[in-house]
This record gives sequence, structure tokens and C-alpha cells, in this order.
Amino acid sequence: MKSSDTVIIMKCPNCSGPMYPHTSENAFECFYCGHKRKFSPLDLTAFAEKMRFRHQKTEVEEGLLKLPHTAFMQYWNFDEAEYTVNLYKGGFRSKVKDKYINYNANNVRWIPIDEYLENLDEETYKLITERGILYFKCPNCANEVEGFENENIFLCKYCNYSYPREEVVKFGYYNKAYIFGPKFLGMPYWYLPFEIEEGYAKHLARKILSRNSINDFPIEFLFEKGYLKKYFFPYELSDFRIRVEIESNKGRFQVYQEWINWGVPKNLALDVLLCDRIFSWDFSKMEPFSPAYIIGDIVILGHINGVDNIGYLNTITNYRVTERIKQTFDLKRVKIVKQSRDWRRNHSYSMIFVPIYYLECQLPKEDKLLRIAINGQTGSCSAVVKQRENGVFSLFDSGENVKSFDLLRRTEMSDECTIYSKPVKIEYLKPKFLYKILK
Repeated sequence: MKSSDTVIIMKCPNCSGPMYPHTSENAFECFYCGHKRKFSPLDLTAFAEKMRFRHQKTEVEEGLLKLPHTAFMQYWNFDEAEYTVNLYKGGFRSKVKDKYINYNANNVRWIPIDEYLENLDEETYKLITERGILYFKCPNCANEVEGFENENIFLCKYCNYSYPREEVVKFGYYNKAYIFGPKFLGMPYWYLPFEIEEGYAKHLARKILSRNSINDFPIEFLFEKGYLKKYFFPYELSDFRIRVEIESNKGRFQVYQEWINWGVPKNLALDVLLCDRIFSWDFSKMEPFSPAYIIGDIVILGHINGVDNIGYLNTITNYRVTERIKQTFDLKRVKIVKQSRDWRRNHSYSMIFVPIYYLECQLPKEDKLLRIAINGQTGSCSAVVKQRENGVFSLFDSGENVKSFDLLRRTEMSDECTIYSKPVKIEYLKPKFLYKILK
């Protein structure tokens, strides 16, 4: 269905050039002369609380790590076989009939995303699937500009001019009924804009499939039909520190690691394990979040209370920690025996939307499922392929660009990006929780 609508063309009063929404300045800004026009006074970005990073640097005393925050070790009962079955079990074609989904990372990650969203917020899902299309001629290049009726600012793909609708300019209005989940309370104040263009995101998706010889899925057809979608996904930023005792093919020892500015997902619509693998962000580029000034068609996933953070964290701990330990110490087999973690040192006003390109495709006859997640800021890309018949899954990465640091040499904490310490082998040396780093 197509319809027309009044679309105001915002021109600079000084030079008649196009003006773009600039959320960090809370204003529209002229592309040519830099003239600014403030957003509507009703817009909530003016009241956004600034995120405050509450890092706590690990103490170093006489060249030893002081680790009182991970003092009490507990036995780790997370069974690897059960973990694999729970995370990657079949049944992704079955309909979820219960309106109130159990928000557990292990239970929902193989439910199709459309099915999950329909059960999460039936009214919003209906609005999204039944929305009409607006179109008009671009005044700059005369080509046709199209967009869905819930979009506020349209972008001409031919000349790259953006055009806001009239009610956006006057009132800063956005219909929050198009947000999946809670519409008002608990919404992040901040977001990271998309920097990767859709064409380049498609190139990255083709590249990861080609490099890993994934040829079963009609990727060009999926692109043509709009399967690659843009999402704003909510995370809560925190610092995560963990000490584990492991059994390996090279013996039993303890390892310590820190993840700084790491995100805990506040919605499970996307594959959280897959998205964690692209989690490296530059937070110096975050801007106040106002859905009224978002350019293009982006699905907004709201913050859901009751998400199973413990189950998710156990999943990441078992997978991420053991994976990095294997890589660092060249091990073939790693099993966590005990663990102690300081895992929820949240920053103040730490909720943030991150930009993710996401594609999901099922092949029912072959019982195969493909998911691709692309970091909309950096272009980091991961994919997972699952086959229901034998329960086999495969994860593929484009290569992480996560910064790392040395625990003994770091003098300042970063409040600008996601960083990881390299896992270090440690040994208890003397009281006051002092540990020696082993070579």
C-alpha cells in the first residue's frame, strides 16, 4: 500500500542548504554553513541525564594483584553438554502460544524473531506489519523517496538529503506505539548512531558467508526482500571482573580477567550470544536518544524488566571466558571448576541503545537456521548456523577489534570504549588477597 503525506523540506535560512538532525547538539544543523536550529522544546533529549562511568581500578601492590572483590570462590555447576543443548536445541519452528514468555536466554534464543516480537508486544507487531508506505519526489534530485509511515525523517538514497516530516519539526513528535516493549519507563537516555551504511553491511554479510563456505542460504534474495534490518538494542553498561579455577589438558590453575564497559542485554529479541561477539563500541560518540530524530526505518527494542541476566551471564562466562583462556594459553580443553565474579558494577544512567544490523533466515526443509549480526558502528560481524537434525551449530566471526590492556601497567580506566584485559594465570601469594601473575 502506498500513500502520500506532507513532508517539510527543512532548508537553512542563511544559505538554503539542507539541514540534518544533530542529536549531540540538540538541533538541526546546516550541512554547508553550520547554522543550527534547536529541536522542539518538548523534546526529551534536553533532560537526558549524563552517563557517569564508575570504574574501580584493580589495585597493584608490590607488583602483585590485590583481588578482594573476587575473594569467595564457588563451585561451577554449569554443565557443558546441558549448555549446548539448551542454547542450540531445536524447535525454532514451533509457535509460542503463551503470551507471557519466560524471558530466559536459554529458552528463547531459537524462537524466530518475528514470533518473539509478536508475543512480546502484539499491538506494536501489528502496527509494524500493517504500516503503509509514504512517498514523494526528492526536491533536490527529483527521484522518488519512499519510507514507512512511522518514519519521521526520510533519506534520499540517490542524493543523500534528509527530509523531516512537518510534525517532527514543530513538536518533536514520535509515536511510541512503534517501540517494542515498555514505551516510556526505563528507556535509555543515550544511543550510538549507525555509522555503517546498509550497502556496506550487506558486503560484510556476503564476506563472512563466503569466507566460511556457507552457501545454503539465498542471501541476495534475503537482501531484496528486506531480511537485513536495523535495530536499536538496549544494553546496560557495567564492569565485569572474574577469577576462575580451571582444569585443562595442561593441568589445573587459576585465571583472572576483566571486561570494562561490557553490556548486559535488556531485551532478548536478538541472539544475545551472537550479539556479544560484536560487542566493541566507542562510547565517546554516544548522543542523547530521541526517536523523533532517527533517520530511516529502525526497529526500537525497549528495555524489558525481568530479563534473565544470571542465565545470560552464566552462558557468556562459560563460553567467552573458556574461549579466551584457550586462545591465550594454547589449550585444547578447558573446564571451569570454581569461579568468583564481581559482575554488576553498573555505571550511573548506564542504559544505552546500540546499533545492530541483524538478519535471520530459516530453511524448514533442511531444518537450518542462519543468523547474522553486524555492529552498526564498527562493522564487526558474526554469524551462526544451526542444523536441527543433529543439533550442530557453528559460530563465525569476522575478527574482533576489541582493545586490550595490561593489568599491571594500566594507569587510567577507559570511559570511551569496550576493553578487555588479557587473561592472566595467577597464584595466591600472601594475605590481603595478593596474587602473583605467573608466566
